[in-house]
Amino acid sequence: MWLINCRTLVLEELVNHKEAKYAILSHTWEKGEEVQYGEFNNRGATGKRGWQKIGKTCQLALNDGCDFAWVDTCCIDKTSSAELTEAINSTFPWYSGSEVCYTYLADYDASDPDADMSESRWFTRGWTLQELIAPAQVRFYDKSWNPIGTKDILSQQLSLITGIGQEVLLASKNRHLEEILNQVPIARRMSWAAKRETTRIEDIAYCLIGIFGINLPLLYGEGERAFIRLQEEVVKNSNDLSLLAWKSPKDEIPTNLDRICGVFAQHPRDFQASDNLALINDIKFAPGFTLTNKGLKIHTQLCFDRTENLHVLDINCYDVVCPQNMLGIFLKHQGARIFARARPRVCSPPCQARRTH
Repeated sequence: MWLINCRTLVLEELVNHKEAKYAILSHTWEKGEEVQYGEFNNRGATGKRGWQKIGKTCQLALNDGCDFAWVDTCCIDKTSSAELTEAINSTFPWYSGSEVCYTYLADYDASDPDADMSESRWFTRGWTLQELIAPAQVRFYDKSWNPIGTKDILSQQLSLITGIGQEVLLASKNRHLEEILNQVPIARRMSWAAKRETTRIEDIAYCLIGIFGINLPLLYGEGERAFIRLQEEVVKNSNDLSLLAWKSPKDEIPTNLDRICGVFAQHPRDFQASDNLALINDIKFAPGFTLTNKGLKIHTQLCFDRTENLHVLDINCYDVVCPQNMLGIFLKHQGARIFARARPRVCSPPCQARRTH
């Protein structure tokens, strides 16, 4: 891990991030204005706006008693694939291990009465999701580096903007974050990224690694397959069936209502309607499932919906807006005890339309 010495503005390498007391920056990149690893070392970009962000971060860090700071633009040697992979898989614990995180909203002016903090680009980026959740202490600053408030003070407003529960936003303060995150259904955690974007297609998966406590090799160039790999890795660590509680936007087109597809979602946006899901039973009572070369293997009972002429798999969750019905997904029998996802949308089949099969 490379850290900036806040007094000398020189990069120093530490094997264990826990050995240093450091501050960390969360921000959005400006094209052509960020200071990269090589530029920082040779002081070739002091005229860029990104250099001002680095300087301000170091100044704030020293004021908070931190000798070091970490800024993603210049503290990762992106020409090294090994270092980039390590950094992306370690970003969540690095933010979690910081003394304080400074969140810089470059497009928000707190002195403008008509300005709306929720419209800041920072709330639309994939990488800033974990940067909000992981650190114990987060301080927000506007475009002129005027303090706006802390994550604790702004937790209610931040929850409304992001859809993340206050219990999650405040959990890291008491270092109970992992425990709290594991209590949130997988589909609901996916929904936090439903409206977020990344510059590279694969990063919408990679930016969620820390949210699910997994590691993932980076394969830039694989496109949407990265998000499938993320879900496959999640399956290895949890039997939470809410992972299947997604709704494909393509299914809104009437001509596509009868299509069948794979069991995994294509993008976090497919979980947009899952922001109010809750589990019916603890996942320890849910059936176990494994990933095979034929798909997911689950030992459970299926119901049959006569109206739709499709099977229904209950997924152990419900929408708190309509708590009376358990949610399920439609399956179409392909023969030989193999089923495909049909009409890929979260549904609530009426009990009278079911019979055990």
